Amino acid sequence: MHTHKYDPLWRQTWTGCDIIEVLQHIYEFKFGFILKRPNQPSYIKTFYGRPFTKQLWGCLYGVAFFVAIVLYIMKCWERRILGNGFDYGLSYEMLMVTGALCQHIPPVYASLASRRIAYFVLFMFSYVIYSYYTSNLLSHLVNDEDHGMSLDAITHGDYEIVMTNDIKYLIYEDAICHHKNFTAAEKSLMELESVTIPEGLDRVKRGKTALLSDYTSLYSVLKLTYDMHEICELIQVDLISDVTEYFFVSKNFAYKEEFKIGMLRAKEVGILKRIISKNHDLDSPLDCKNLHHAQAKIDQLYTPMSILVVIYICAAVVVIGERMYFHKRFKSWPYIE
Repeated sequence: MHTHKYDPLWRQTWTGCDIIEVLQHIYEFKFGFILKRPNQPSYIKTFYGRPFTKQLWGCLYGVAFFVAIVLYIMKCWERRILGNGFDYGLSYEMLMVTGALCQHIPPVYASLASRRIAYFVLFMFSYVIYSYYTSNLLSHLVNDEDHGMSLDAITHGDYEIVMTNDIKYLIYEDAICHHKNFTAAEKSLMELESVTIPEGLDRVKRGKTALLSDYTSLYSVLKLTYDMHEICELIQVDLISDVTEYFFVSKNFAYKEEFKIGMLRAKEVGILKRIISKNHDLDSPLDCKNLHHAQAKIDQLYTPMSILVVIYICAAVVVIGERMYFHKRFKSWPYIE
């Protein structure tokens, strides 16, 4: 009967072989989380809101409304002094402020110097805000990697983390093999819910679930159960990223020159490049060339199209109301003297 006993040559035992089989996946960038790509509309909303915090966005909205009220008061003051011009109302000043912030300014009709100075200050500050927003947005676009998905995004997000039964079993067997207590990281992993590979992939497909496993065990099941469109919606986040891109040598290492020569020879024959290459796994089903997730879908346009239709309906109702009002009062079409 086989008993678990510490063996200095544990690599030659069946348990050691199982552990090394998992460790080689870590070394070859094949161990981590597989999850479904975040919903594109929510990602777009999050991405375009990154340059400013929520507090700053709220402050900008409040300042824009306050400036529109000030401009409207100055417009009323100008009409009271000069007695000319048409009262466009507060809505036109809101349109003016929005256009200034978006760098699409409607025509400005100001007679008094005070109004001209107010508009000039508004346009200058709007340009500064617009420049900062666009530059910060471009920096996020350049530095953005894999739609912002990382280990921190998974752990601090609303993802449910599960692991495969094989990985949980190997962690448990490793602790027994070495007669040691679980580390803090191992305890956290052991507290995770363990599932079978088909069940885990099904939960990834149905909801916001991140499955922790070695990728090699999942690839065959992915190819059998997922079509190409569903595969393109998956992403993988490595548990240990770029682990083989750095080599550390102790200062007291006696074979520095031999190590350098060996590394140079490995580089010359291409072995080193093959080891640290991230694209060595050509059979990975996640190397999707047809990026469906980057294409706009009709369901992503429902919300903006609905808002646009509602706005135009409201505008049509306003036009009908204006026509009835002006026809009753002036017997002519609105805005015609």
